[in-house]
Amino acid sequence: MLILRAPLPVKLFAGVLLAPDAAWEHVRGRLEAVWGPADLVGAVRAFTFSDYYEPEMGPGLVRRMIAFERLVDPACLPGLKIQANGVERQFIRSSGGRTVNVDVGVLDYHRVVLASTKEGRHKIYLARGVWADLTLAWRKGRFESFPWTFADFATGAYDEFLTAARERYRLALRQARRAAAGAGD
Repeated sequence: MLILRAPLPVKLFAGVLLAPDAAWEHVRGRLEAVWGPADLVGAVRAFTFSDYYEPEMGPGLVRRMIAFERLVDPACLPGLKIQANGVERQFIRSSGGRTVNVDVGVLDYHRVVLASTKEGRHKIYLARGVWADLTLAWRKGRFESFPWTFADFATGAYDEFLTAARERYRLALRQARRAAAGAGD
């Protein structure tokens, strides 16, 4: 007989694209209000991989990665994307157009998955208009991309951040296991 088991929780993170007129600390505060304290923040990186967002957000975009302390159920990815969209709506210019784009995702021992509102041949529909986009896989001690991986992720620009987040994930799971074992005493 097949025994179904619950998946391990996953590490929540976001890649935040910022227009020059967006204040990072204000955006970070909004994200932490929604998802709890951050435990890792990446360096500012110029976003030169695509001009897709420029018509709406303007030139000179940068990306910052941020990971959160709280581990989450992987099934909550649709809700996380809806929350991310809500944060984006708080940063719309009076003339229209976002100043912030929040690409929310999760990672575990094996993969990095981004939430997407766009369908694609490699994406799996989850719920509420959200697809899971398998972006990177962990193999032989490093992240590997796929033919469909976004250029900025495929270049390895965020590998240092994602590897550090993966390590924090591993430590958080170990701590949770120890706490659960201690609770049984």
